[in-house]
Amino acid sequence: MKRRHDNDQQIAQQRKALEDYHHRNRAILEAMPDLVFTLDKSGIILDYQSSNDELLFTSPDRFIGRSFVEVMPREVSENGYFLLKQVIKDGTPQVFEYPLQINDQQLYFELRMSKIDDDNILGIARDITERKESEAQLTWQATHDALTQLPNRVLFYDRLESAIARSRRSTSPFALLYIDIDGFKPVNDTLGHNLGDQLLIDFSKRLRTRLRESDTFARLAGDEFAIILFDCKSPQHAQELINELIKRIEDPFQIDTHTIHISASIGLVWTERWEHGIDTLVNQADQAMYQNKERRKRLNKLP
Repeated sequence: MKRRHDNDQQIAQQRKALEDYHHRNRAILEAMPDLVFTLDKSGIILDYQSSNDELLFTSPDRFIGRSFVEVMPREVSENGYFLLKQVIKDGTPQVFEYPLQINDQQLYFELRMSKIDDDNILGIARDITERKESEAQLTWQATHDALTQLPNRVLFYDRLESAIARSRRSTSPFALLYIDIDGFKPVNDTLGHNLGDQLLIDFSKRLRTRLRESDTFARLAGDEFAIILFDCKSPQHAQELINELIKRIEDPFQIDTHTIHISASIGLVWTERWEHGIDTLVNQADQAMYQNKERRKRLNKLP
């Protein structure tokens, strides 16, 4: 009798432990912000758990018992079905990320699939919008100038490498303009760095309005800037743009109560097919800019 009593007590304890385990797992699922669902190996959804039914992309009563391909958006279902087949084939977990437009808002999700047994697959869809936005912000900060919001030297060199590669691959002409502001240092020294910073901001905005979206306008350092003109058909076209930019720069800048006059020296390198290194190209544009600066000094007695 004692042995039977002990066995009954052990079974009861095991049942209680199993119930506690299931309750704990249920609580975890209910607390998760993710969409958790089970599929059979043909892709039919067997059940789900979600704190937000918006993630279903359909009404709850139309979700269970339907094919994953039917109920999920096309951009999700096609890749998701491929993942499902991969999980069934080799048993290794699969994951992919995708954007979706929900309530006029661009959101990003991560879908993970893993094998439960030979007949069932576990899927987890997680909202990773905050993470993607943080990654995008960090990338932007690493590739853009904080003051002017223009591409910085890192992004400039990346775009210039692309221009060179295109010119070599398909004879795609482009021009590189190297710009140095004449008269910026006296403004910065006499009126202060805050006003000097505002001048750089206004200078950038003024030039950017004249450029195409396909062009790259970058701040390299201090008062040095560069422009990559993609698909620039001729050096004459580039020179015409330079002349227009100089006129815009020479129009007075009004900052607070100050009327500020500056100009700029611009060096030009135009090529149909660049065969040398990237540093050689930048140095040639830089040298062309200094030659123009010296010429302007002789003609206009610039500081």
